[in-house]
Amino acid sequence: MEVSYTYLHSKEVVNVLDGKRLGRVCDVVFRFPENVFLGIVVPGCKGFSFKKGDVFIDVKCIVCVGEDVILVRAENLRCAGKERRKNTPPAPARPVCPPAPPPPFYPASGTPPRGGEARRSFEEYE
Repeated sequence: MEVSYTYLHSKEVVNVLDGKRLGRVCDVVFRFPENVFLGIVVPGCKGFSFKKGDVFIDVKCIVCVGEDVILVRAENLRCAGKERRKNTPPAPARPVCPPAPPPPFYPASGTPPRGGEARRSFEEYE
């Protein structure tokens, strides 16, 4: 069976073990001198760069290539850039953005307090 990258790129990848949609094929991996197809890559985990979050699915895990979906049997999906040792707890979730600083405090008059140096008058600019 001959299949082009464009044909695979248009397919949604679904894991048959849990029914989870993994996304569309974003890359294919093959070994050049031997001309061996190794598998597909789907965008899986979230990361700051595109390559860190990609998930590689071996060709042995591909169950079926259908009309509009590719079925895979992937038990242990892992992100390409996120290797973790066994028996270590996951890192605590960090907020995406640091909290915003509090607004400046103004006295009841509503005007900001004056600093040590005097303010220039508008006449100096004219």
